[in-house]
Amino acid sequence: ILAYGYMVREPYITNGELSGLKGVTGLSPGYPVFLAAIYTLWGESFEHVIVVQVVLSVLSLVLAALILTQLKVRRMLVVLALALLSVYPAFLYNTDRLLTEHLFIFVMLGFVAAFISSLGTGRAWTTFLAAILVAYAIHVRAQALPFALLAMMFYLVYGHGPIKKRCIQSAVFAMGVTAGMA
Repeated sequence: ILAYGYMVREPYITNGELSGLKGVTGLSPGYPVFLAAIYTLWGESFEHVIVVQVVLSVLSLVLAALILTQLKVRRMLVVLALALLSVYPAFLYNTDRLLTEHLFIFVMLGFVAAFISSLGTGRAWTTFLAAILVAYAIHVRAQALPFALLAMMFYLVYGHGPIKKRCIQSAVFAMGVTAGMA
């Protein structure tokens, strides 16, 4: 990233030139910030990225189990869902590539878990956590934006408590998303 201005690994670079790849001008900042954090903490080694992506895959399974438990899904169906998720091709074949898949899935599952928790309890901190997580997911992939809008509507309709409290919960979420996007 620093040497060539592209987010690719060395095998795709020959004699200082990218072989057949073209750069993009509108890259979302979430994944490059993630890579910069890994490189800052553990050094500029691609192996560290692979390890973190494997850890994110495992933690995604944990978050999926948490979500299914929050939704009171039967244990047998939870096991089946986790078995299917564990063989998700992106978790198996994309760990050695610089793709946003692992980070995006982890952050979105974290958002869903926090969102479900905040819907049930009405706690402001879980609402704010859900907002920060979906904002970061938007920074990784812009396709997460509709989920933020949908969540605000869910807080208004299905939130915890009377309408005034639901409006406050939706406003806390909107402020969290705004802070996360800023």
